[in-house]
Amino acid sequence: MTSSLSSLPVRPWQRAGIVAVCATLLGIATAPRATAQSSQDGGVFSALSSGSSQPAGSPSGSSGSDEPLVTRDRPAPQAAAVRLGDEVLRQPTEDEARAIELNPGVEYAEAFSPAMNMEVNMLIARPQDPALRENAPTIYLLNGLIGGTGWFEFTDAAAFYTSRGINVVMVTSGAFSYYTNWIQGNDQWDTFLGAELPLGIEPRLGANGKRAIMGVPMSATSVLSLVQNNPGTYDGVASISGCASTTSPLGKLAADRVFDSAHIPLTFEDVWGDPTGDYARYYDPMLNLNKLSPAFQGKDVAIFISSTSGLAGDESLATTNDVAPGDVDEAINFVTVGGPIDFAANVCTHVLHQRLNARGIDHDARFYPQGTHNWNSFKWALPDSWPTLAPALGRPVEWLIPQSPLWGG
Repeated sequence: MTSSLSSLPVRPWQRAGIVAVCATLLGIATAPRATAQSSQDGGVFSALSSGSSQPAGSPSGSSGSDEPLVTRDRPAPQAAAVRLGDEVLRQPTEDEARAIELNPGVEYAEAFSPAMNMEVNMLIARPQDPALRENAPTIYLLNGLIGGTGWFEFTDAAAFYTSRGINVVMVTSGAFSYYTNWIQGNDQWDTFLGAELPLGIEPRLGANGKRAIMGVPMSATSVLSLVQNNPGTYDGVASISGCASTTSPLGKLAADRVFDSAHIPLTFEDVWGDPTGDYARYYDPMLNLNKLSPAFQGKDVAIFISSTSGLAGDESLATTNDVAPGDVDEAINFVTVGGPIDFAANVCTHVLHQRLNARGIDHDARFYPQGTHNWNSFKWALPDSWPTLAPALGRPVEWLIPQSPLWGG
């Protein structure tokens, strides 16, 4: 089903205010509603049209235009060489060790990617009930721009999924990579996550071939592109507090901020080349939404998208947040930096929702009336995405803990 859900009413003038503030913060001028095709969103949403990269005469606004329904030619994928237990080559990092300590049953693992000629580090967990381990589905969790252990350190993702008979694979490598295939260099994350890793790790786990993938901010973009570029591979996808556009003015701005934060000199052009070029457009999820359709995928793919408003609530205050309780400086950062970031993510996700609707692509969308850019908000997606992802993974929806604090559970 396609749904647009919110736990509390947000009046039109409030939503318009949110969009206007976002536009002001990002320095994007609103545009007039130029055509009937763009009349459903207009305004700041036009900043998510392809702009100069869009072919002349192509529709914009809530409908937009899609790239051709093609996949790029690639060599036949090879399975990643996976090492578990005593096979691993190094000890877990301090962060990985802390995540393992916090989550009983989690272990460190490694996978060698033939496409990237490099080792990729992971934390994995198997179903808690031994009776559910054989032929279990698998969920892949990607973290944000710095990679790392966020899903296991700041949420109960490991326990949530393993208690429901699901393998969990969380990649800790890939900082600032967008988990995409770079136009130059060895970074070929799309190939790794779309083929090599499932082929390598799932036989080691005795998995049944059903799988979903979930990402937050940077990787919220990545997971949509991964599903689009690897048709038939994933049964479900969840994109949390991200921007599905990369070549539009707003999308490129978000991508540039990620690359500017990298520990090495890195630009958009290093990763995707010319933002108006075919390569960059191929890896822009917003320009390839029809690739999420059952016709292209060869099956139904369960899709969950969500974002917060950027307005701070208890999850962002020093006295009530779980990530950095009592840390006033961190709480100020959540509000002053995290707020504007999720204003932008909110705009992006609303446009994504409208364009999926325009194409008749089933999905579930949740827009939270509060929340800023931090794990206190991201973790709401765990229970809230379960009714969407559970059927795709072959698990009963009834295996549900109370929903997020903003969802009446």
